[in-house]
Amino acid sequence: SNAERSVVVVSAPGKRNKSDKKVTDMLYDCEALVRKGEPFGDVYAAIKERYVTIAKELGLPFGVLDEILDEVGSTIAKGAGPDYAASRGEFLHAKLMALYLGWEFVDAQELVVIEDDGTVAEETYERIEKVLSTGTRYVFPGFYGISREGKVKTFSRGGRDITGAIVARAL
Repeated sequence: SNAERSVVVVSAPGKRNKSDKKVTDMLYDCEALVRKGEPFGDVYAAIKERYVTIAKELGLPFGVLDEILDEVGSTIAKGAGPDYAASRGEFLHAKLMALYLGWEFVDAQELVVIEDDGTVAEETYERIEKVLSTGTRYVFPGFYGISREGKVKTFSRGGRDITGAIVARAL
């Protein structure tokens, strides 16, 4: 509700009730099944259903994320690894919230560089400032960035808060 707010950093959907599972945990499950050579379609269908439900509750058009959801599932199936799989919860939620708010989606993968030791590369702050200084409003996914080798890399659990601090420092 703050009219001066220009960036929102989102996390993946969590539990809706005590018996529910966090989206990030389900994505880790999908990746583990792929690694074992087992089908993950049932688990991924539950993830898709979660996002479809959220989109519907927000009044967004039916099928608004279908293409992106299919692409994410396909990439996980090809063995993209646990960091990629886990990061997609924030990625998908940021896409959804950007559509809902009418704000611009900014992919952390293009701006946040995470060193091998888990620290944030110094150039990250300049990259973020450059992209986010145009005066528009942005939705930024938390929890992940990219390694020096160009692969999606996640922070430890709670990484959305880390991303929020990174974006705040950059701005």
